[in-house]
Amino acid sequence: MAADERRPRRPETTESLHAAALAYLARYASSTAHLRQILLRRLRRRAADDHATMAAGEPLIPGVLDRLTQAGLLDDREHAAMRVASLRRRGASARAIINGLAREGIHRGVSEAAMAGSTTADELVAAIAYARRRRLGPFRPVGARAAKRLSDLRALGRAGFDYDVARVVVDAGDPEALATLGADG
Repeated sequence: MAADERRPRRPETTESLHAAALAYLARYASSTAHLRQILLRRLRRRAADDHATMAAGEPLIPGVLDRLTQAGLLDDREHAAMRVASLRRRGASARAIINGLAREGIHRGVSEAAMAGSTTADELVAAIAYARRRRLGPFRPVGARAAKRLSDLRALGRAGFDYDVARVVVDAGDPEALATLGADG
């Protein structure tokens, strides 16, 4: 069948967009802004040759998002709290987390509220996790530590950690010393 003989696609409806959003949310956690982008991308893909499809489908998206929010399936506050916990475990700094949430379309107030319980000890534990993952400071072989000290401080700084936190992590004698710092913090 030739390209111009294809059967025309059905236009997007509120129900088809809702079903697509539910299918996406069944697989991935998402912020409202990110899900809006996913649905817009779906419309663009389907409207590659027919711009009327895009114009007809775009006004339906806010209603779909409102319906999902009211059903409790889409909650930016809950999503931000989940992302904060996940990124902290991976060793992300508070600054990196807030910037990452902003890229996901989470408003700054929501991301700061999700970070409200974070302390300096949490930042230190995250810096230790980051250093362990990247093999910085005391996680380097003993012979390379002194030569790479400045490089390790810079790496922690680029990751968003304060100089004082980075210095404590990089200057620790060994990983066991960091373990006690993280537990005491």
